[in-house]
Amino acid sequence: MKNLLVPTDYSANAFNAYVYALGIASKIGADVTAVHTFELPVIDPRAPSRTAQAIVENEKEEQVYLRNKELPKMTQKAAEMGLKDQPKDLLVLEGEIVEQICHVAAKIGIDLLVMGTKGASGLKEVFFGSNAAKMLEQATCPILAVPENAVFNGINKVAYFTNFDDADVKTLEQLLTITQPFSPDLYLVHIIEADDQHPGALSNLKSLGEVLKTMTNQPIHLEVSKSDNLHTGMLQFAKEHHMDMIAMLSHKRGFFEKLFNPSSTQKTVQHTDMPMLSFRKI
Repeated sequence: MKNLLVPTDYSANAFNAYVYALGIASKIGADVTAVHTFELPVIDPRAPSRTAQAIVENEKEEQVYLRNKELPKMTQKAAEMGLKDQPKDLLVLEGEIVEQICHVAAKIGIDLLVMGTKGASGLKEVFFGSNAAKMLEQATCPILAVPENAVFNGINKVAYFTNFDDADVKTLEQLLTITQPFSPDLYLVHIIEADDQHPGALSNLKSLGEVLKTMTNQPIHLEVSKSDNLHTGMLQFAKEHHMDMIAMLSHKRGFFEKLFNPSSTQKTVQHTDMPMLSFRKI
């Protein structure tokens, strides 16, 4: 785990995700790269070429100005946390946000993508709707979604929610590369929804726990919990057990929107401040 990538739109939430990434990097000895994307304004094809060129140049100059304004803040924060020469870079790229983020992640060998769940511009759309599905489909590395009020205080308790997928073992291996330096308690959790009957749930959980024991010396806890639905169950469990991070295999479109922005029917579970680590099924 050597390279972390933090997309930024220069919003407070994106900066908070960057700070969270610095917290992880300080413990595991990783580099943090930030990336900002932008799209050129749509220009009326009837506009004079000189006018069109001026608009493009102005936009690019604005992007240089914004980068030069943000980078010292990021460098200063890293120094305050005892990290030198961070971020490694603040890239500014023209193009569609999800496409550019995934391209950079693949090109420079990113091990973990750390990003805020809200933002002032494009980032607020990344974890919702089609962009969420697109990101999960295209990203070649795990994605850590950091809510706007999340505060990095180490990683002492991590819950991995499982539905006994055949990819769980490989996913847990990836999870350990991120969490092992923090030596947290690991919770393997299965949520039973509504009136579903899963007589083999505890047995399956014990089997997965035995495999995990061969991979780490970290304390392991097995939990089966009942809830009306997966989203509510995850958030309730994480809140009641004071988790620092929740993790699972990526889910279908709309999953993150429901998780980070509970509907009116889920008001018993408050908006989560816990980061969510999502793994693409290998």
